[in-house]
Amino acid sequence: MKVPNLLTERRQQTDKRLAQLRNELEAAGAPGIVENRACVYATGSVGRGEMSPKSDLDIFIVRDRSLPKLLTNLDEIRLKARLIEVSRKLGFPEFSDDGDYVKAYDVKTDMIEKLGTRSDDYDNVFTARLLLLLESCAVVGDEVYERTISDLIAAYWRDYPQNSESFQPVFLMNDILRFWKTLCLNYEERSGGAKTGKRRLLNYKLKHSRLLTCYSAIVYLLSALRSEHGTISDEVARKMVAVSPTQRLVYVGTQHSEVSELVERILESYAHFLDVCDEEKSVLIGKFDDSTFKKERFAEARSFGNDVFNLVMKLGEGSDLLRYLVV
Repeated sequence: MKVPNLLTERRQQTDKRLAQLRNELEAAGAPGIVENRACVYATGSVGRGEMSPKSDLDIFIVRDRSLPKLLTNLDEIRLKARLIEVSRKLGFPEFSDDGDYVKAYDVKTDMIEKLGTRSDDYDNVFTARLLLLLESCAVVGDEVYERTISDLIAAYWRDYPQNSESFQPVFLMNDILRFWKTLCLNYEERSGGAKTGKRRLLNYKLKHSRLLTCYSAIVYLLSALRSEHGTISDEVARKMVAVSPTQRLVYVGTQHSEVSELVERILESYAHFLDVCDEEKSVLIGKFDDSTFKKERFAEARSFGNDVFNLVMKLGEGSDLLRYLVV
């Protein structure tokens, strides 16, 4: 399976940068603050394993209030202070919206009990949960991070014990599709007042990294359904969560030779997208102001989306699960 050099280089850069971040946070005493009562996980380019020197740091905090000793509000403030200090020390851009999204969520009352309810979208819980499952890596508190993922998968797989021979992850797949549509709606809302170049850049990223985050998981699950002969265990879900979006595609291309050429083309297109975006944001916005540049990039985005769609259709051929994606 041929993987573009840029993707390999970005993975190496991410591993190095992540190790620096974890070491600095340990030196700052962050693990001692959480004491296995909480975790911090990174999403975005860090979680996807595709960092560049210009990447920012998108983080979430999850606390486990089922334990006898809780993470107090003061502990949470201390933890956020360490995150801000270390982020600045390592040269990351300031947290977006003045740190408004650096919030703590509870495993049970937020991420699990609100799952599927009308309260799920409130206060960014839905986004925090889906990003945890689709593109994340632990920064502090590995034990709580792994336990949270296991608890979430157990919630999505709650009907598996009674249907182990024919279980299909419709619940999770519906949530992933809902997340993709939410991202599309958020783009429309957030880009409405943006200048032309910025709006076009956001659209370009939506049609590449955001799309791949969601559909790489769906592709992985469709692949597993074929390999596991009509059922998908919670263990398969854990393996899917443990790898990045591009790693999921590499796995699928390796497992199914009939789609390997298509997967390689998708990876090449994605590497080109990362290369295009490897400039200062202000420079990119200026480029997207140009109609010719925008037309070329959007043509690439359409081709990329069509290839991902074709991969979904090929892997889902003959599967009952496919109808949940297209109906």
